[in-house]
Amino acid sequence: QDSSIWIDWFAFGTNQMEDLPPFVVGRPGYDHWLVANALQHDVAVIDASDVVMAIHQHHEYNGGRDTLWSNPDSANNRELIGPRRNYRTIANATHRIDRSQSIVPATGTKYRMGSLHAALGPVLEHTASARQRIGLDVDRVERMSSALTSRVGDSIARRR
Repeated sequence: QDSSIWIDWFAFGTNQMEDLPPFVVGRPGYDHWLVANALQHDVAVIDASDVVMAIHQHHEYNGGRDTLWSNPDSANNRELIGPRRNYRTIANATHRIDRSQSIVPATGTKYRMGSLHAALGPVLEHTASARQRIGLDVDRVERMSSALTSRVGDSIARRR
């Protein structure tokens, strides 16, 4: 998955997640809360996307993808997470593992976009219903941002 919103695996030290709310894992939001919580507690968030191939099982959701966001389990997660400022993605990582397998600061377009998205969180939350009516829900905006980031990165890589 090229999008920074899909976060499929985690590793963290003992006792780093002692106050984990009773999320429904596999439903939207819990993964974004994990990243936000780590950042709030000054725990490094390391993006390994460049060196790890995570394979996600393709599966259907009962009722389709739209019901994934509107079912009771997802509503439970949203209630536990709270406002949009409590969501972060891998684009908010503090570090990344580069192709030489070194841990380096997370810099570049992807991470600048993540910071911008985090700063715009209150605006996105306030405009959510209007954006959804015209087809610009956060998921679509994230996918468009991720696609743009990938194209910009590919363009830069080709110039090198």
